[in-house]
Amino acid sequence: MKLKLFSFTLLTLCLAFVSGTKASVAVSLSVVASGLDNARGLSFGPDGSLYVTEAGVGGDGRCVPGPSLEGPSACVGTTGAVTRIKDAKQERVLTGLPSIALRPTGAIGAGPQDIQFDSIGNPFLLIGYGGNSSYRDFPLNGTSWGELYSVDFNTGSLTSLANFANYELANNPDGGTAIDILGDEIASGPYALAISGNTAYIVDAAGNDLLSVGLDGSNLTAVTVLPSQTLKDPIFPTPAPGPVSPLGVPLPGQVPQEIEVESVPTGVAIGPDNAIYVSEFTGFPYPVGEARIFRVELDGEPTV
Repeated sequence: MKLKLFSFTLLTLCLAFVSGTKASVAVSLSVVASGLDNARGLSFGPDGSLYVTEAGVGGDGRCVPGPSLEGPSACVGTTGAVTRIKDAKQERVLTGLPSIALRPTGAIGAGPQDIQFDSIGNPFLLIGYGGNSSYRDFPLNGTSWGELYSVDFNTGSLTSLANFANYELANNPDGGTAIDILGDEIASGPYALAISGNTAYIVDAAGNDLLSVGLDGSNLTAVTVLPSQTLKDPIFPTPAPGPVSPLGVPLPGQVPQEIEVESVPTGVAIGPDNAIYVSEFTGFPYPVGEARIFRVELDGEPTV
């Protein structure tokens, strides 16, 4: 997986369609939340409130190399949060959660990635990561990286249910040995969450797989590994002038005719047919027009 920045402002869209040979679209945008720190997942709670996870902007804690050999470091802090939007009011209902991001900009944050509710309204929070699983020896405020938690909003307490980073270390489902952007071989980055019945489904953007676990923490397993694809005549980003090229960019005259591109799954949803749908970002060098959406049957077979 190559780390990347996903940040958005929540918007509502109002579309007006005019009949005729060509449909014209008038779009009005209304900001319903602002000031979010690296917003990631969102979900409506049982009371109709909209909950948004904020991966945060890192902090002044332990640092690891950033996403290029000459870039800034990524440092940890407790700036992750969950924001609730209700009755036109915006409030952080969980704060002090783990976050790691580039310093000093706070870009490319990883931390609280997604929040979803089960059929009876119980909330579940996914805290991600984005690098070598063995580097996670800095738990913050009793929470750690790469885990699924049940949430008690009344007390603000989190209960760990599953540790995806440890699962990746022990099993490495995709068998990958490719070096990631931090120079690590086995990496974990649980990124998005969906719930069906008593089972949670999680995509790991660094592990390139779809995982499942019971909402009681039982039966953690890899449902499927999302397939890579072969890219012919790849186009690499042009490195900025300097003595050190970004990791993965070949030297002039050494551009390969084809490369293998990892899936990097970043979205998951349950369809009306009860199949699991997974969207991907695609790995480095992020080829234009090559991202895919997979339909995954309950037996784990993915089709594009």
